[in-house]
Amino acid sequence: MFSWLVTGNCKVFNKMGYFKDQEGIMNRYIREVTNWKPHLENTKLAILKSSAGKGRGKLAILGSGWLLDVPIEELSARFDQVWLFDIKHPAQINRKVDRYKNVRLVETDISGFAITIFNISQNVKSEFDIDSLKPQFDFDLEGFDMVVSCNILNQLDIILMDYLKKTKKVSSEIESQVRRLIQTNHINLLPVSKSCLISDVEELSIDEENQVVKRKSLIYTDKLSTDYSESWIWQFDNCFSYNSRYNTWFKVIAADI
Repeated sequence: MFSWLVTGNCKVFNKMGYFKDQEGIMNRYIREVTNWKPHLENTKLAILKSSAGKGRGKLAILGSGWLLDVPIEELSARFDQVWLFDIKHPAQINRKVDRYKNVRLVETDISGFAITIFNISQNVKSEFDIDSLKPQFDFDLEGFDMVVSCNILNQLDIILMDYLKKTKKVSSEIESQVRRLIQTNHINLLPVSKSCLISDVEELSIDEENQVVKRKSLIYTDKLSTDYSESWIWQFDNCFSYNSRYNTWFKVIAADI
């Protein structure tokens, strides 16, 4: 039976920019639909391939978003229950999954750090102390036969750091530590031998001749194994809108955890 669980922190998440970011993803997809298609299909195939060796009871998708990269029809047929986790489920997605009676929607902060960072940012007079950053999860992944981290690892720290830096002075060293903390906690959250992680790992700046002129690592944690099963290039932006000087592509990996 269809269900919808809500954390009650929608106003906080909205202030932090999560909902605007989610809308921006769809707007960019509309502009880049042809360039995004291989990446979306590769993600779907990686999920289905990983699911072949997992139990058939409960599946969790972390970062389900617009379901652009989630093979929801196939997964609904393979698993008894499919749980979709995200900060917010767009109205269009609510309507789309209503036909699948074994799909559940959960609205939650997947990172576990949003409320903590929001509260820290409200006290503009206090100094930032990294030791005060403790994750707070209001969901439990125990009992799931498979968990998919779906193109979310590299995204978790971006909005949080942007919001934190609005009110706190954060050195580059501390910023790297915070990003590492967020990414490491996410990987630690994933059940061992039951999880599939798909993530951007490197940002590529591409010139007009499609040559790589700059590379930037997007991974701060050392918990992500280099022994990944697949990798591909996601042509994220070919309109010079993300970076005015270059097109932006990402290297993406898929790995069983």
